Order: sequence, then C-alpha cells, then structure tokens
Amino acid sequence: MNTGTIYFTQEFFPVLSNTLIIPLNINLFMNIIKTVKIDDGIAFMRVYIGTFDEEDVEDVLKDMRGAKIKTELRPFLDVHLEGRYFMEGRLSELKEKYGDSELKEVVAKWEEYIKKAKEVMKDGIEEKEFEENFLDMVFSEEERRVKKKIDNILKEGEDVETRMKLLNDAIKEMGKEKMDEFVNQFMRELQLMNGVHEILSLNGIKYENEKMYGEIPEDPMLRINVEIGEKMAEKLNLEFTFDVYVDKGVSIYGNLMDIIYENKRLKELADEMPEYIELVILSDIMGMMMEKIEGKMDVERFIEEVREMEEDGHHIRLTHAAIEEIIKTLEKMEFIKIKKGKIWLKKG
Repeated sequence: MNTGTIYFTQEFFPVLSNTLIIPLNINLFMNIIKTVKIDDGIAFMRVYIGTFDEEDVEDVLKDMRGAKIKTELRPFLDVHLEGRYFMEGRLSELKEKYGDSELKEVVAKWEEYIKKAKEVMKDGIEEKEFEENFLDMVFSEEERRVKKKIDNILKEGEDVETRMKLLNDAIKEMGKEKMDEFVNQFMRELQLMNGVHEILSLNGIKYENEKMYGEIPEDPMLRINVEIGEKMAEKLNLEFTFDVYVDKGVSIYGNLMDIIYENKRLKELADEMPEYIELVILSDIMGMMMEKIEGKMDVERFIEEVREMEEDGHHIRLTHAAIEEIIKTLEKMEFIKIKKGKIWLKKG
C-alpha cells in the first residue's frame, strides 16, 4: 500500500493559546466529503500525532477512539548519543598541563569546587545534607532563593496530591520570570552535583543508604567534561567519550480522512485536551485550501496561494512538499481533479 506521511509541527504554527480553535468555515469541504463515495482500497495519508512512551499510548488511543479517528502505531527503538570532550588526571597534573591554556579557568574552578567539597565532606554525612551545604557555598543566597522556596513548599505537603497543589499555586504566584529563574538554577545545581558526585566516586567515596562514606584525597583524580570546539579539543589533546541511551517509543498516526471528517469531535476533544489542537488546525487548514480553488486554476498558482495563509491574525505556513502530498491525497479521495497542470473541485 502506498501511503504518505506529513508532519505538521509548531515549526509551521507559532505559539498558540492553549484553548485557541481557529474558527474556519469548512462547510464546502464537509459537503464534498459527504457526497463522495470512498473505496476501501484507497490509501489515505497518515498524519503524525506524536511519539509517546509505552505507558502513555493507551491514553492517546482512547482519546482518538472517542473522536472516531482511526490510528496506526509504529513502535521503534530510539538510540540517543551524547558525546563530550573531557580531561582526566590528578588535580596537580591538570594544573601543570593546562595552566597556560584556554582551560586554565576550568581547572581553577574545579579546584575550588574540590576545596569546598572537602570542607563539607565528613564520613557518614547524609547525601542531601552534603549537597545543600556544598551548594550554599558555591551559589549566593539570592541565586538559591527561589529554588529553596520550591523545595520548602514540596516538604510541606503530606502526600503527592497536596504537594502538587502547593507547587501549582506557587508557580502561579511566581509568574513566568521567576519560574524561568527556578528552572535555570535547578539545572545548574543538577549538572554541578552530577559532576561532583562522579568525581567523588572516582576518588573512593562510597554511597550507601543515601549517606556518603570516605575521605577526599589531597590530590584527587578529576574527570572534567569540557564544552569546546573540535579543533581546540584536538589542539589540547582532549579525550572524547559518549553515552548511549536506547529506549522504546511508539509513534502514533491518525487517518487523515477521519481527521477531516470528525472536525467537530476533534474540536470538542481539544477544548478539554489542548495537546490535540494541531489536529484541529490541520483539519481546518484542509478546508481553507479547498476554498482557495476557484474554477480551473493552475496548480502552481494554487500552491503559491496556500503556502502562506492568514486567518484571524494567525499566520499559517506549509512547505511545498507538504502541499504536494495533500494534493495527491485529495485527488485519490476524488475531492479534486488535476490534469494538464490545472486543478479544480470535483462535483458531488
């Protein structure tokens, strides 16, 4: 069976309101659909709905069944590589080797981190206590203020539901700017602590029952990841490594015919679950495209007219390849006729 796949992503649709449904008149398109008999043998284009973890697939399928959208599943293995350059050696060795290079400040920064870790570290210390004391020494009180506020909120809830409610209330109160500040600080602390714990493990620190045991040596072994260009990395003779992560995912596709015909059900679904709004937009766009066909018109002129469209101040863009695939499908469905470079609507 010959099928086509078209991807409509937010690349084509700028950020929209969660509840926005573009109010288009697609009566013409609906009338054509209702009057054309479609043979079972026709291959319909598949529309990419999304890629999901296995545990989320059934929820999506249930939503699609409720909207009368036939679906197709495509399981796959996702192989993700994350590569990076790094320098490794005793602190004294790295200071000598890179002391006059572009990495001088990186080595000095990690020397300071190790110094602070030694001040905090004691045999049997709680891992959480170590992290909090260490981060307090690295970051200013102002930098950690929002992050600590969120941590305290999460401690107040007696159960997950209560904690999530408190967190949502705090997010609304903070606003976008403070929330961005929290996320940025959270990532900085997470990345730093991952690096610190990796180095401490490299130097014999043991982790048992959320506690840390051991002593950091005077001249510890360091393994420091470095963000640097390939040419500079070669010049400094840095080593390269990568992590490999393999996961299973499922891509879900919807039947284009159903997405067009079940426009009303999709809009009702998107009112409750805004993550499906792209399917509604696609359905409406097909109606807009059909309404652009005036008598017998040149195919290329039609393509140019629908590549960029405006509706209620919203700018919609489709690639040339996507339009061609849509046209092929509409012709297979006998909604339109194409001959000798001309395109026109077929009468029902």
